[in-house]
Parts: sequence; structure tokens; C-alpha cells
Amino acid sequence: MMLYGQGLFPMKLEDTAWFVVKVAAVLVLWRSAGVRADCPAACSCEAGTVSCENKGLTVVPPLPPDTSTLQLQGNRITGLKELTSQQLPNLEAIDLSGNNLTALTGREFAAFSSLTRLVLSGNKISDLPRDGFAGPTSLLYLYLDGNLLTSMGDDRFFTLQSLALLHLQNNRISAVSDYAVAGLTNLKDLALSNNTLSEVSRVGFRSLVGLKRLLLDGNRLQSFAEGTFASMQNLEYLDLADNSFSSVEGSQFSGLSQLQEIRLDRNGLADLRSDVFRSLQVHLLGSTSLRGSLGK
Repeated sequence: MMLYGQGLFPMKLEDTAWFVVKVAAVLVLWRSAGVRADCPAACSCEAGTVSCENKGLTVVPPLPPDTSTLQLQGNRITGLKELTSQQLPNLEAIDLSGNNLTALTGREFAAFSSLTRLVLSGNKISDLPRDGFAGPTSLLYLYLDGNLLTSMGDDRFFTLQSLALLHLQNNRISAVSDYAVAGLTNLKDLALSNNTLSEVSRVGFRSLVGLKRLLLDGNRLQSFAEGTFASMQNLEYLDLADNSFSSVEGSQFSGLSQLQEIRLDRNGLADLRSDVFRSLQVHLLGSTSLRGSLGK
């Protein structure tokens, strides 16, 4: 039997069947190789992970609806409108590090109810939303290091009640307001290294009852008031290296019953009395000399 289409050449029925089989085989091989019809042209897609790093992108491309991990680092993206308009119910992790983002509205990620990890490192963000991040409440890890932030105003993170890690190192932060990290009772890791902090509010850290690791090295701190760390009964590691301390007193560390390690090297401390930390039983890291010996 002969079939005649609109082309110039007739095709037998058996030839048509064979053609269909070959097309189906190609599609199977294409899918098994990780190529999807809804995968952005510049990206690769596999098992829910969409990888678009270092592709010169200026906007976020349309994404498969089952995307769970989005890797967009090392591009030239300046805005996130194209991302926020997409329905991505399974999205758990976004890496936008090394792009050209300059500002956030706070609502860019609100619709992604499954988001737990957000990496915004190495952009040009100079301020955080005044009304805080409008969700997602599921967020656990937030990386804002290597931006151009100059301060931490009140309530910037108050909606992120589940947050366990907040990295803000290598910015230009000179002040932390009294309520900058208010409500972050589940925070375990806070990094403020290599900023320009000259003081820390006595009440600025009072919500951080679950904190285990605090990095304040590489700032301009000269002293801090008694009670600054009073609520941090779970703190295990404190880095105060490379600041401008000329003296410290044991009472300044009152309440740190779980503290195990502290760094005070590269300060203006000529020596340090051993009784400062005797009651805390901590291990002093770095090269600061001691008069006497530590209790541990």
C-alpha cells in the first residue's frame, strides 16, 4: 500500500511505521541523556537541578516546573522579575552568587514556599528591604556575604524565623541596630567578619539564644558592654581576632557557659590574665600571650 502526502515523494506504510519507531528511539535516547524539551537552551537539567552557571545570562530563563535546585552563579543578572513570575512549587535552593544584583524588594522569593537555601554572595546589594524578607518562612541558609551592605537596620530578617545560618561577612557594615536580628531564635551561625563595625549594641544579639558560632573578626571593635553575649548560653565558638581591643574582662563574657573556643589574636592585647577565662574553661586560639595558665 502506498501513502501519498503533500510532499513530492510517496511513502509506503511500512516505511512510515519504521520512521515512527526511529523517532521514538531518538526521543528515548534524548531523554535518557538528560536533555529535556523544557530545559533552557543555555542550561543543563537533571533530576530537578537546573545548572546555568557562567553562561552570560542577563535574565532568569523560563524553568521546568519541577525545578528543585537552581544554579545561576557567575552570570550578569540584574533583576529577578523573570524568576518571581514563575510557578516553582518544588524549588528548594537558589544560587545567584556572582551576578549584578543591586537591590531587593523583599518579595522576590515569597512564593517559593519550599525554599531552604538562598545564596546571594558576591553581588552589589547595598541595602536590604526595610520591611524585611516577605518569606519564605522555610528558609534555613541565607548568604549575603561579599556585597556592599553598610548597615543592618531593624527587622530586616524578622520573617525568617527558621533561619539557621546568616552570612554577612565581607561587606561594609558599620552598625548593627538593636533589632536587626530580632526573633532569630533558631539561628546557629552568624558571620559578620571583615566589616567596619566599631561597636555592637548591648541588646543587639539578645534574641540569639540558639547561636553556636559567632564571627566578628576583622572589624574595628575596641570594646563591648557587659551583657552583650548574655543570652548566648549555647555559644561554642567566638572569633574576635583582628580588631582593636586593648583589654578584656571576664565579666564581658558572662553567661557563655558552653563556650569552647575564642580567638583574640591580632588585637592590641599585650598579654591576657589567665583568670579572665578560668571560669569558662575555654580554649584560647591564636597567638595572644597569657599571664599564668588557662584552666583548660
